[in-house]
Amino acid sequence: EEAMPQVWDEATVFAMPSRGEGFGLVYIEAMRKGLPVIASIHDAAPEINVEGVTGYNVDLDKPEELPERIIYLLKDRDRAAALGRQGQQRWREHFTYTAFKQRFLPLLCGFLDGKL
Repeated sequence: EEAMPQVWDEATVFAMPSRGEGFGLVYIEAMRKGLPVIASIHDAAPEINVEGVTGYNVDLDKPEELPERIIYLLKDRDRAAALGRQGQQRWREHFTYTAFKQRFLPLLCGFLDGKL
């Protein structure tokens, strides 16, 4: 746990393709840190990681896709940085406490107004 800040600081890309990841909070953490995300099309990752905008979602049934995407981003640091910036913006707009609150409170108030 102590080493994680340094690990995040030294990373260029966050890759965690899976067939069974749930919501994938770690993808959001990578976005918060400004890293492009490489995830999978086989789980909930596409709900978080926007293909070609914040990173890539690979098809694990096509094993060449994962190394191709990793190598591409490691070679093209400008593209990796651009995806990372867009991921950070997506984090700010959708996944911060304030963003959740802004979406949740109207729903909660509407529910409570209808029940009281």
